[in-house]
Amino acid sequence: MNNQICSLTEFYDKLLDRYKSRTAIKFRDEELSYETVEEQTGQLANAFRSMGVKAGDSVVILMNNRPEYPITEIAAIRAGATAVPLNSDLDEDTIRFVLNDSNARILAVGPTFFSVGKNIQKDSSFDLNHIIGIEAETEFPIGFHRFSELLSKTGSDAPAVTPSAEDVAAIYYTGGTTGEPKGVMHTHRGLILNTYSHIAELEMGKREQALLTTPLGHSAGYIARAILTQGGTVVLEQEYEPAKFLKTIADEQITWSFLASTMISELLDTSTINETDTSSLETLVYGASSIPSSVLKEGIEKLGQIFIQLYGLTEVPNLVSVLSKSGHDPEQEDTLLSAGYPVQLADVSIVDRENRWDDDIGEIVITSPYSMKGYLSQNALVSEQNQIFTGDLGRIGDSGRLYVLDRIQDVIVSNGQFVFPSEVENVVQRHPNISQVSIIGIPKDREKLGVISGDRQNVEQIVKAVVAVKSDIQLDTLQAFCRKEGLDDFQIPQTMDTVGKLPETPYGKIDKKSLRKPYW
Repeated sequence: MNNQICSLTEFYDKLLDRYKSRTAIKFRDEELSYETVEEQTGQLANAFRSMGVKAGDSVVILMNNRPEYPITEIAAIRAGATAVPLNSDLDEDTIRFVLNDSNARILAVGPTFFSVGKNIQKDSSFDLNHIIGIEAETEFPIGFHRFSELLSKTGSDAPAVTPSAEDVAAIYYTGGTTGEPKGVMHTHRGLILNTYSHIAELEMGKREQALLTTPLGHSAGYIARAILTQGGTVVLEQEYEPAKFLKTIADEQITWSFLASTMISELLDTSTINETDTSSLETLVYGASSIPSSVLKEGIEKLGQIFIQLYGLTEVPNLVSVLSKSGHDPEQEDTLLSAGYPVQLADVSIVDRENRWDDDIGEIVITSPYSMKGYLSQNALVSEQNQIFTGDLGRIGDSGRLYVLDRIQDVIVSNGQFVFPSEVENVVQRHPNISQVSIIGIPKDREKLGVISGDRQNVEQIVKAVVAVKSDIQLDTLQAFCRKEGLDDFQIPQTMDTVGKLPETPYGKIDKKSLRKPYW
């Protein structure tokens, strides 16, 4: 390698050759060695080239977690194409948008998405060259290429391609919480640096046995790349079932795993947790939001001091700040409410561009060598300063820790004062009768609402709590609890709805957009 960082194409060539005989991926009864991954990705890369895929063409991946997912992604890179990994929880409208936006040439689909693939196949508005299907017990669609046949028809020596470190290697799509999803372009160089940041910041040792149940088209995909870089084994599951998750830890001697924060409470409530041997598990990383101190205390009692929290976004994948294992102290509530310290390869600043916020609060701005190159459809590149304006409000505490308050769009105006939902949620979550909570703002006078701009902060609002409960609780009881815990009157929920489970986005976050929809 010369004095410049190599491309992901070179990176994978060396990585797969280095660990040959080790097990790279496990899925159900299937095991793939690094040598097999090298062979299959070379074969598929050659198939892509024979299908007319050129440098920079998009290969879209739409399937549940399974070995063919990373095989297709790595093959796209080795063919010099641009990988477009999709979250398997996306709906068909969003999938169609992404295919058009990314100008996809190849679509690789798993059996669950055959019907979506057939609908797209019939739609002349798509400029797809080919659809590749992963065989299963379901009837195989006419006109799809069989994944296994493509592998059998070509050689395993990957084509000779030479992308530069600054070429776009992959496009990941945002959740679209503020409009249409945006295609976030990441370079070869950025993804390699991001991989090593994962290894350093998330305590990934050599030969980890990593269990991944969340979609590979989101955070888990970056994690899988880092685990493989360390010569570890990625154990894949297609969905999260707490009892099965625990059993897999015991059966496979799992050492490392990743969950959304909402999944941890479900895990701790599982009846088999106390009788399952989880002693092999050394690291459990979570994202999306913080863990309440009561949940963490139970987690440490049952699983040990193994928790790490990450904060990141699609534009700066996974790693802006990290709350380490030592920072997870149930007695240090203020530390737990933070997102930890900025990672080594990210600089974080707080900016109040509109002079709207009080004290030290402002928008979180990030500079990192692995931040995105730009947005695809907007043809917008990051500025020379490489700054990413996150849309998240936060502050930096005296200790240097980052506190993420809320999305700017989620801030509530109540009695002329700003209410940060996360601050209220952190209090409500402590009530023993409540398992989940989301705080939203609803218009105080809907009759006068009329047609407003997208900025809800121009509208006087009422604070509403939407809760999932362990046992019955009345609004006045919750209000008294909030006062006792120190919330001001303008922060205390004035109305409350009870649900069985709070809705989540495909990215593991509480779907506040859907909770607000009936009121705006």
